[in-house]
Amino acid sequence: MRPSDQSGTGAIRNILILQGFLVLVCVGLSVWQFDAVVARAVLYGGLIAIINSLQLLRHLRRAERIAGGDANRNVRVFYLCAMERLVMTIALFAIGLGALKLAPLPVISGFILGQTALFFGSLKGWK
Repeated sequence: MRPSDQSGTGAIRNILILQGFLVLVCVGLSVWQFDAVVARAVLYGGLIAIINSLQLLRHLRRAERIAGGDANRNVRVFYLCAMERLVMTIALFAIGLGALKLAPLPVISGFILGQTALFFGSLKGWK
């Protein structure tokens, strides 16, 4: 077993694969059921969730490298991670809904689908 697989990074990578698969399936269904405009909005929402998970993976690796076993430093790293993820998610929604003028419901649906993959992947405890 690789050292990274003993920690949460292997699980997050598997969740990223599941997120990507589910988002692509949803985009395909959107093209089939609706049109390319809705599919782009779903894809954008799914990409927000994937970017969110990539940030989590980056911070998890950073915590392993910097904090190690120091609980106080780990808490600080993950607090920073939570704040960055929140700000990034809000900014990406603002760009998608405001600047790009994407339809709100498909964007939110794609995001929820991606976050659902994160939720169920963490319940399964993939490692």
